[in-house]
Amino acid sequence: MLQIDHFSPKVQSYLRDLTEGNEEDLTNLKKVKEVLNKVFGEERNQITPPSWQDLVRNVFTSTSPSDARDWTMEMARREINRHVSAKYCVIVHFPEVTIQNSKKFRHIIRDLYVRFFLANDGKMSNSLDGIRTTLTPTELSARYMHSHLTCFADKPRWQSFCRGSGEINQVMGLLATKFTEVNFTLFCLHLRNFVAWESLEGTPYNYIQNIALTRPVQPVHYSYLQDAVKQLTQNIFSTRGIDSWIKENLRIALSPEGVRVSTTIDFEAWATQHMERVGYGSLNVLVGTDGRYYSPNGTPRRSNGVLSGEAPFTFKKEKVFFKLLTDTKDEIQHEVCIHPEIRQEFCRRLGHSFTQEAFKAQDDHLQENTPPPVPQTTESDFLSL
Repeated sequence: MLQIDHFSPKVQSYLRDLTEGNEEDLTNLKKVKEVLNKVFGEERNQITPPSWQDLVRNVFTSTSPSDARDWTMEMARREINRHVSAKYCVIVHFPEVTIQNSKKFRHIIRDLYVRFFLANDGKMSNSLDGIRTTLTPTELSARYMHSHLTCFADKPRWQSFCRGSGEINQVMGLLATKFTEVNFTLFCLHLRNFVAWESLEGTPYNYIQNIALTRPVQPVHYSYLQDAVKQLTQNIFSTRGIDSWIKENLRIALSPEGVRVSTTIDFEAWATQHMERVGYGSLNVLVGTDGRYYSPNGTPRRSNGVLSGEAPFTFKKEKVFFKLLTDTKDEIQHEVCIHPEIRQEFCRRLGHSFTQEAFKAQDDHLQENTPPPVPQTTESDFLSL
């Protein structure tokens, strides 16, 4: 196996200084560390020199012990400068990030690590990688680490961020040609914003709105919609004490357009069960704690997988381990409910019927801006709308 001792004394000295972080001029890297501590905190970042294993794996891959003596200083410097992983590695730890996008969707991720590489003079390589070590069962099933990181296969691994055409690229381009403390500070500020934003314009690898479930709810065919509403109304109008039932299960309000009807939680529970009883349960959908509706055929992502073992890096000289987080309040939960189109059509019809009745009522109800008594609408009136 190739060892440092196989090289000439001058190359040995250079490689040892490189891998031990003892190169002569590290002034800019010291400035880098100061900025990292200021922006992220000393406990949330690290700078490590390339290891000998990194050099063997990436630079001296085809060099045999007998060939090592032929390497000159110029050859070693040139080859090392060509390889990103042969430079100083910077890792920044984000314990918790709330990602959001322009549609106001939000998602909390934990233990995101971001990696980039610098030369000893502070010049930056054109790479920005990320990895997650703590996932929820839903994220594991979706193979989700970050919206702008590709999905992993078995376990999370370092992946390159898709940076699109964001401003962070311009700053990285400047730092690739020359290090300045101002530009590196600007990069860190951009990085903090970059990891917390899902750019819909940049076409994410995995949208946060699709992490939890595999398929959005589908529209209800018109004939099924009419039949489902009819099933609901037939049961309601055969109920004794319909006035009290309406008051308990519906909300009636006046608007400039007429009477508006909305449903209560009690109605949702009753209607969902009634759809099952009359054979229309297949039209029910799932609603998540995120307020979105999904088809039961696109069942919620659930994972029986295991996430454990060591991550492919160390942080602060400590091993980092993968972890599956099962007890989290932000993990989206789901329950069965009535299809939103059926609810909407039911409320529309009932509101229209009540509005016609209200127009026949006395004018003082509208002048006082108080709703009139609930009209005595019949089932035949309702179904004829």
